Amino acid sequence: TDSYASLFWNEVGLRSVEFDVRIVALCLLGTHYHMLAFGSANGLWETLHRAHSKLANVLNLKEERRGALIGRRYNAIGINDEAHAMNAIRYVPMNPVHHRLHTDPAKWRWSTHRILIGVERAPAWFDSNAALRSFGFADSESYNRFVVGGTHLEPPPMTPSDLLRHRARG
Repeated sequence: TDSYASLFWNEVGLRSVEFDVRIVALCLLGTHYHMLAFGSANGLWETLHRAHSKLANVLNLKEERRGALIGRRYNAIGINDEAHAMNAIRYVPMNPVHHRLHTDPAKWRWSTHRILIGVERAPAWFDSNAALRSFGFADSESYNRFVVGGTHLEPPPMTPSDLLRHRARG
């Protein structure tokens, strides 16, 4: 529900500041999320561990349930080259379109894409100017044209051995 998405959105943002992780793209979906971030492996682990724990604790209390909420540990993949980075920059905000949850990434509420194109104000934990600069875009219009201008959406190009090699260890 929106209240759980809001809780996770804010918690991952607050923990990212606490553990020196700079989120540059985030998109929450019903069953998963995608995030591009800069930071140490330990900082990323702490950020996501605490955000996942907070969500599980709140949901377990409200629904009188016990146990883990997240089925398995997150998967962290390092960006290998510019082509991989550009694909990932487009992949994250286009996920709601890819999963047929919406036809326009700017209309998906739980995405930093809305912030990066100026539709929504950034929360204190998200620096939209730094995110645009880290992507190499001078302004929100050029970023938006790049994101929605792609004709084919593919996950970042990683082989199974790449996934194993780049998985963050906690």
